Amino acid sequence: MFIDRNLLNQLNKDIFGGGIYQTKKLVPDYERVIMPDPSLPKIKRYNITSNNPLGYLMTANVQPVNQPPMQSQIQESMPPQEVVEPPQQELYSQKENQDEVVEEQKEEIVEEEVPPPQAQEVVEETKKYVISDLGENNVLLPPGYSTDDEYEYKLINLLNESRNNYELAVEEDNIKVYKKKDDSGVQLLKVYGTIPYPISRIKPVLMDTPGMDKWDKTFKKHEVIQKYPAENGMEREIIYLYLKMPVFMTDREVVQENRTFSEYNGNPSNFLRIMKSTTNSKYPVQEKPIRAEVLIGGIYLKELSPQETSIIVINNLDLKMTTGKDLADKKAPESAKDYVKNLSKYVGKN
Repeated sequence: MFIDRNLLNQLNKDIFGGGIYQTKKLVPDYERVIMPDPSLPKIKRYNITSNNPLGYLMTANVQPVNQPPMQSQIQESMPPQEVVEPPQQELYSQKENQDEVVEEQKEEIVEEEVPPPQAQEVVEETKKYVISDLGENNVLLPPGYSTDDEYEYKLINLLNESRNNYELAVEEDNIKVYKKKDDSGVQLLKVYGTIPYPISRIKPVLMDTPGMDKWDKTFKKHEVIQKYPAENGMEREIIYLYLKMPVFMTDREVVQENRTFSEYNGNPSNFLRIMKSTTNSKYPVQEKPIRAEVLIGGIYLKELSPQETSIIVINNLDLKMTTGKDLADKKAPESAKDYVKNLSKYVGKN
């Protein structure tokens, strides 16, 4: 076996007084120990253990008789103490307790879970349209008046636009009809007139859509498809209009949204209706009649006195015509004039 040289020297010195063992050099720092004859009377066997630097366990049966053993030798020679293991039932109990603790920790973790952050709602800023003075100021509004309704903005600007930008098409009594082409090439009509009655008599006639069959000869049918509750002084409805065309031409139809302010800008003497095309499932687009489009339209009333009310009508109707367009544009101003004329007559009779 192998033994550390320092340990060997210590054994020779303390126990045997040195020189009892014969040694033979193997490698530096290590010696082979040649044990003496075990029949020698002064030798008894004791177990002394030590670990050499290379990790080997060494055992030397070297201890003289009648010499007390060293304290370190006694401690090393003591039999190992018996390890008392807990009963198996107690082990199971401890494991169950540990499992319960783990489960409780899992529950606590679940309870403490942080919900994922909710996506923030993106709120788009509403665009404001400032009404400008374009020449006539037919619609009187507070300075800097603005709206988030694009069609209200367009209509007010058309109502206030100077008639110098138009061509006079028809004039009869107190009614004048002006025309021009819009940016898309569709004819736009602007009608000026006066009605010799207070505004309180005209409003109910315009609010009765089905009753318009009695005096509006432009359209053959006026049907209310859907009506909404009034909100912020505005009444809203979806209507269906049927337009009878001349012979050899296909009839037209319109699905239109009306937004009406019976007291526009909080003034009982003002009335405004905004009109534009929309859609509705009751009347889907079909091949015939052809679906015309109201690009923008409107009616504005302003009471001038208890005996007179001014009216301005805007009509920008695209009939979707490929042939006969010039003829239709020529007849349209006459129809616009008749609209105001027939309205005045009907109010006078009712």
